[in-house]
Amino acid sequence: MAGLDARRSAAAERVAAAEREQTSAEAQLATLVQVQAAADENAPLDAWLARRLLGTAPRLWQKVSLEARGKLARGIPASAKGTI
Repeated sequence: MAGLDARRSAAAERVAAAEREQTSAEAQLATLVQVQAAADENAPLDAWLARRLLGTAPRLWQKVSLEARGKLARGIPASAKGTI
C-alpha cells in the first residue's frame, strides 16, 4: 500500500508541475499577443511606414516563424508552436 501511495503522490506532483508549466506558457503567449496588438495599433509607426510607402507591407511578426529548421526559438514554450 505504501508503494502505491508513493506512486500516486509522485504522479500528482508531475501533474501539478505540468499544470504550472502550462499556466506559465499561456501567460507568456497572452503577453506576446498583447505586445503584438499594441505594436499593430501604433499610430506613429503607421504614419512613419506610410511616409516610406510601407504602410501596406506585412509586419515583421506576420512573416517570422517561431521555428527554425523544425526547432522552436530558444525560450518559446512548445505549447506555442503554431499559435502565433
